[in-house]
Amino acid sequence: MMSPVIDSRVLKLRKLLKAGGIQAFIITNTSNLFYLTGLKVEGCIGLVTQDNVKVLATGMLYGQIKKLTKGIGIINGKQDLLKAVKEYLQNKKIRRLAFEKGSSLYRFYTSLVERFKGYKIIPGNDYVESLRVIKGEEEIKLIKEGVRAGKKSFNYIKRRIKPGKTENELAAIMEYYLKSQLALGISFPTIVASGPNSAYPHHIPGKRIVERGDTVLVDSGCSYKGYSSDLTRTYFLSKICSSRLKGAYSAVHRAQKEAIGLIKPGICCSMLYDRALKILQDAGFGDYFIHGLGHGIGIDVHEKPFINHASRDILEAGMVITIEPGVYIQGLGGVRLEDVVLVTRTGHKVL
Repeated sequence: MMSPVIDSRVLKLRKLLKAGGIQAFIITNTSNLFYLTGLKVEGCIGLVTQDNVKVLATGMLYGQIKKLTKGIGIINGKQDLLKAVKEYLQNKKIRRLAFEKGSSLYRFYTSLVERFKGYKIIPGNDYVESLRVIKGEEEIKLIKEGVRAGKKSFNYIKRRIKPGKTENELAAIMEYYLKSQLALGISFPTIVASGPNSAYPHHIPGKRIVERGDTVLVDSGCSYKGYSSDLTRTYFLSKICSSRLKGAYSAVHRAQKEAIGLIKPGICCSMLYDRALKILQDAGFGDYFIHGLGHGIGIDVHEKPFINHASRDILEAGMVITIEPGVYIQGLGGVRLEDVVLVTRTGHKVL
């Protein structure tokens, strides 16, 4: 059961939906999802019907969210949440649905239609994003500086990861160093995941105290003059760490190395993913690789191209991407390694 307060909110929403002849309501706004479920996380879709409240999560987030929630049905939408929504609605024979009119994209669209009467409003595709894919020399310099600073921060935090520290404390130390010593901002909240928590790719640091024998995964990015870095390292606190996770680390390291070795202009991004997956499968960890292999990086932490099994993007000189294979074993822990790579005219360069 959800809390009485949240139950009351859902009941009020259902009355509004019923009055409007709406069978299901799709929620993408993070704040609205929190209001109706108590769950505050990006990258999920909420679905409210007269009978149920469901939250659809990607495969990467599913395990973590299921653990954190009670009284809410969590659906594993794998890598296509809208497909999962459609399948759910079809099974329930629901045909009338609505989405949030308050979303910024919808509001902007309706504003254009109202203010430009007589014009034909045409979707502009990803014109600007397509320009941003290939970085210029100055952009590459800025990204390099961000990565250099990021590596300094990892050298700093590595010496401070010790039993007795909490995840929150270590994340704060990392961000304090970036901001105070290097005078840089952060491009996303630092992830510090220890022990079993390292099995969640986007774990939110908490009060868990790091223990001897833990695996500690740190994912951090800094912002330098408007451009982002994104690096991940995994540390073992003693020789008594899980031998299975040490085997996973070895496989992840090989997968990253071989995927990076393939990088050059003309290579399809899916080939990089497939190569990394094959190595992890051969090592017995294929089922525990639950996200894409990487992504473009620049002004935003996540940009085109996206490196996954379905990608048809072709690498070009001037692209800057991350390569981040990972293995996540529920109840035990996880391993991820992430570096930033520039696609050059003749191959690649790890920044």
